[in-house]
Amino acid sequence: MKDLSILNVLEALKTRLDENYLLNVHSSSGIYPKVGFNFNKPITKDELEILITKNQLVLPTEYKDLLLLHNGAEFFTYEYGYFFCLIHI
Repeated sequence: MKDLSILNVLEALKTRLDENYLLNVHSSSGIYPKVGFNFNKPITKDELEILITKNQLVLPTEYKDLLLLHNGAEFFTYEYGYFFCLIHI
């Protein structure tokens, strides 16, 4: 069974992106538009600990791992915006 953690899923996605972070996607209309992906810079471990302590947060480990890899991201961007995003903190 494959490890489907967010870190592995994002790394697998990145292997399919071209040098401009674009991906060809098949649509039901038969058009193959390229969509983009924007990955924010990570936060530091210190910034994450300050955020957690200051706001008395309890965050899942996988979410903390994501923030340390990318502090937010936009997925399937196109000329009018994006289909979904992970909010940065």
